[in-house]
Amino acid sequence: MKMIRKKMLILFNNVNDFLDKEKIFCILFSTFFLALISSFSIIRYFTEKYLGINLLNSTELKVHAIVSGILSDLFVTGIISIIFITFAFAADKFIFNKYIKKVSQRIKVFLFFIVAFFFLYLLSFHIPYVSFYSSLITPFHLKYLIDPAFIDASASSALDSRVLIAFFVPVVLSLLVYVAFKIPTRLKYFKIVFIILLSLMYGAKKLNEELNRSGRVWTPVHLKVNFIENLFSVYIFSKSYAIGDLSNKEYNTLTNYLGKNEELSKIINIKNSSKENELIPSDWENLLLNSSLKAEYHFGKELKEQIQDRIKNNDPLLVWVVIIESFKPEDGKFHYPSSKHTFQPFYDSLSASGISFTNAWTVGGVTRAGQEGSLCGSWVGEFTTAMQELPNINPECLPELLKRKYPEHVFSAFWHGGRFDFDGQGVFWKKHGMDLVISKENFDSNLPKTPWGLSDKVLLRRVAQNLDSITLANQNKIQFHAVLTVTNHDPWHLPKDASVELMEKHKEHLFLPPQITSSYTDEALEEFVHFLKNKKYPHAQAGTYWDNSIIFFVNDHGHAIPSLPYPQNIAWGINAENNLIIAIKKSQANLVINGGIVEKTLQKNSHNNNRIGVKIPNLASQADIYPTILDFFDFKNIYSLSDSLFANKRRWPIMVDLGDYVFAPSPYEVGKGMVWSRKDALNFKSDSMQNSMNYNYYNTARTLFKSSQFLLFNGNIMKNEEKNTDNVALIHDLN
Repeated sequence: MKMIRKKMLILFNNVNDFLDKEKIFCILFSTFFLALISSFSIIRYFTEKYLGINLLNSTELKVHAIVSGILSDLFVTGIISIIFITFAFAADKFIFNKYIKKVSQRIKVFLFFIVAFFFLYLLSFHIPYVSFYSSLITPFHLKYLIDPAFIDASASSALDSRVLIAFFVPVVLSLLVYVAFKIPTRLKYFKIVFIILLSLMYGAKKLNEELNRSGRVWTPVHLKVNFIENLFSVYIFSKSYAIGDLSNKEYNTLTNYLGKNEELSKIINIKNSSKENELIPSDWENLLLNSSLKAEYHFGKELKEQIQDRIKNNDPLLVWVVIIESFKPEDGKFHYPSSKHTFQPFYDSLSASGISFTNAWTVGGVTRAGQEGSLCGSWVGEFTTAMQELPNINPECLPELLKRKYPEHVFSAFWHGGRFDFDGQGVFWKKHGMDLVISKENFDSNLPKTPWGLSDKVLLRRVAQNLDSITLANQNKIQFHAVLTVTNHDPWHLPKDASVELMEKHKEHLFLPPQITSSYTDEALEEFVHFLKNKKYPHAQAGTYWDNSIIFFVNDHGHAIPSLPYPQNIAWGINAENNLIIAIKKSQANLVINGGIVEKTLQKNSHNNNRIGVKIPNLASQADIYPTILDFFDFKNIYSLSDSLFANKRRWPIMVDLGDYVFAPSPYEVGKGMVWSRKDALNFKSDSMQNSMNYNYYNTARTLFKSSQFLLFNGNIMKNEEKNTDNVALIHDLN
């Protein structure tokens, strides 16, 4: 014990001697620290309104964001201050003391302040940067330095009052602090201030980690993280999950795939990809994303005609996307008719009476990916969603695009029984055009619920209760509703408002918990559809809400728990590889389109006026909902990897991003496909597909995944109205 005390005393004396000997650097550290934290505080004050503080719907969320942001600013301030003083110390010892010995301390301090003030001035330009982009999703990145539009705008911002305040206040503060420390009678205080500031830096980091560890309260990353720390985090993330540049060989793999597709061979003017021709991100964007294929099946064309007629005649129109938690096809009999039981009897009938897709897949294995895939056309996964606020993942989603095309004539709502701040989805959907965002916080806390939020019946009843008031308040407007359920989720708790029959089955343990909750969600959907079919639309002679609706039903993803004592006759067989089985169970989509508008189209195309549902066996993705709806609303240019659900052919294979694994389903039969680790998919180090009968297809699929990941981190994601087809992927009319 005495030895430890002795060593601590020696360490203290050494530190004390260093502080006395190098007090000028300690004073400069303290001065720069206080100037920098004031700069960050002013920047935060002027930018937070652009970064989503106004979208947080409670005082708790706002306080969390402010406290977390200040703590991050303190930590980054300490790190940058240490770096600055280290460079100043090194310059003094190894440059001035060796080569320019005649320079006085006053000149050295003057040079330090010149460099520091220049740095503070550069930081202040973050204010017009954020104001210029006005985007919660667009992160701070160094590419803005070579962005002509931003540079041009920033030139006129050099004397912006906000920039000047963010510059001059820290400058004046630093000079006052430095002068105060240089007064002999106050020199004794600089050690205390120095130690306090170092302690603040360390404590801020630890406290912020603890504050955000539980995940109970979500804050947009740009509010809770200093923009320089965010820049560094983005760089580290991109090194972990992104890839380097793509080659001409990979570009040729994709162009050759298009060329071999008989119907798509009419694509013209794709950039020549010879070795001499350098490829840039926009070339990949133009190749992969431009000119989504539109409806060619007559069902799709007639649905589009109906929707366009309603818009032209100002008739009622409700478009729904109902995203159902973990509602995998394996739980029903529609896709697996030989199963002994169905846990989705109503949904089976809904699929049989509507337009169903029997070889459809989700984009990933998490709910946020399911939302972005269905509503934004994004092919993302666990690590790469816009809700994660990653670089350049800035999708344009259905509500904002519909409003842009029909200003003042669209009302949109997002309905969810879970927390507003879960995964940042509440802020995300407010940012992307939703007029109304309903979440757990908008319900009575005593209503039936599960650990994930309000029960599906409570949620859908709330939608039903509000429809009349929404319709009357938004007369002659197109309504767009996105509904996200939560009950059918691990830990599979059955809500108290379940039917007596389900309660009995649950008590008797006749089936597994996820089978029971799947049945519960099916009950909730049946009750909701029954309401739509029987509730009169407020306007005279307009029929029911169902009559005026087109509804896309789809699960966000699946799950790996078997629905039954494993059926021997499931499509992929009992001898299939385990990772393939899991990939299929997690990503098979339960996709069906129904509603009165669909019924009218089906009835028109049936014999003897008997409405019969339609099965479409073509390979399809959950993300195809996005271009399908945009096509129905007559968008001329649709910017997506996906195509309309009613296209005869699709341009690209389908890839499912399951996080650590990537799955390419077969276009020919359900239950076949290829699974790679994420590392192998990005780096082409696995030869597992060499013996595949469809090698070229899977090679294209893997190349597509790699190039799409490249664009997530390197693309500039053009907006739909900014695209032109003068030099990219022009598709002739195939009809």
